[in-house]
Amino acid sequence: GSCDIGNDDAMRFDCYPEPFSTEGNCVARGCCWKDPVNTAANNGSRGAGVGMGVPYCYYPSGFGYRLSGVEQADNGWSADLTLASGGGPYKNDIKQLKIAVYFEDQDRLHFKIFDPANRRY
Repeated sequence: GSCDIGNDDAMRFDCYPEPFSTEGNCVARGCCWKDPVNTAANNGSRGAGVGMGVPYCYYPSGFGYRLSGVEQADNGWSADLTLASGGGPYKNDIKQLKIAVYFEDQDRLHFKIFDPANRRY
């Protein structure tokens, strides 16, 4: 994936939610880092490069799962989720998942993401 996600900070998903993230431990996870110091924009004052609440360490574009095999049902749909990248920083990623979404009534949505190869109960 690419670290260039443009200027849309809303597209950043925190890759290092633990305290004390640094560029080194972020990059070691295979993630992207945008330095909180933007010298071009503010002559080096701290914090102007990244907005409040925006993670400095974030997943690259294309990270996560790809949706395919969407099947419509009477009360919802189901689809396959396939891991798109080499895996996340937390290891033990499940390569194939299934998602099922059902409209139980007008005000309630039920969704389930699960490993179709391993029964949980």
